[in-house]
Amino acid sequence: MAPAPTNGALADALGGLSRDVRRLADALAAASLAGTDDRPPEDVPAAVEACTDAVGDLHVLVHEILDGLPLRTSDLGAAREGLIGVHARVNRMREPMRTATSYESIASITRVGQTRRRAWQAWASAMRDSLDRLQHEFSALDERLLACWTAVSRGDCRDPR
Repeated sequence: MAPAPTNGALADALGGLSRDVRRLADALAAASLAGTDDRPPEDVPAAVEACTDAVGDLHVLVHEILDGLPLRTSDLGAAREGLIGVHARVNRMREPMRTATSYESIASITRVGQTRRRAWQAWASAMRDSLDRLQHEFSALDERLLACWTAVSRGDCRDPR
């Protein structure tokens, strides 16, 4: 196995991956709080329930990723194997992400906010904001995965500066 110095592009990419996963976990915690704890106690449409359930599923999956971090950069093989595991878990997050951030979910949340009393309006606004942030953080994680795979494929262990 080719050694990978800890100050190289791969180490930087993997460090960024850890940061991006933590940001996603923070966004999921906020969405989970908004989706369940802050929601008024009345019945909600099925699409809203599906959205909040998907956020809960995502919360579990992101913690599986966090449990495997940080990835070792002592050699390229170890980094590659760790990255495969992270990428597989991110792929498992895609379907719940689609459910949580789908047009149907957002439209249903918006309708609830428009047709119910004031507490629902505040909840709908907070939930939409949380889902926007969640979508942004997931996209950033996807970009970071590409940077990690690029560094691995190039054996790019040099300092990028």
